[in-house]
Amino acid sequence: RSTIFITYIKIDNNLSLIESDFTEKMNKNSENAFFVNSSEYVDEQKRVFAKYFSFSGDTPSNTHFFLTDSVSFYFSGSLFFDSKPHYDSLIPSINYMNQDIRKLIQSFSWN
Repeated sequence: RSTIFITYIKIDNNLSLIESDFTEKMNKNSENAFFVNSSEYVDEQKRVFAKYFSFSGDTPSNTHFFLTDSVSFYFSGSLFFDSKPHYDSLIPSINYMNQDIRKLIQSFSWN
């Protein structure tokens, strides 16, 4: 069983602080990762700017992501499994959930 923990924050001239907090949590989570993959998604028309991180290794969460319009809204998520982090055993489930997370990012709209 897995859970995506979501955080939604209204930006109030504090985007750098919000991003710093996200990065700090992500770095702490990735201490046992042996590889980190990141990718960006941009949709100028919908004002959606996203970054996605996937960790290889026995980390508490193997996926973190955020979306923002860079002015008013910040939406972030982390994927956790209800088990001890055994990366080799979780790979099929991680890949399956990551496909859905990528679809969520690509179809996201602030409306």
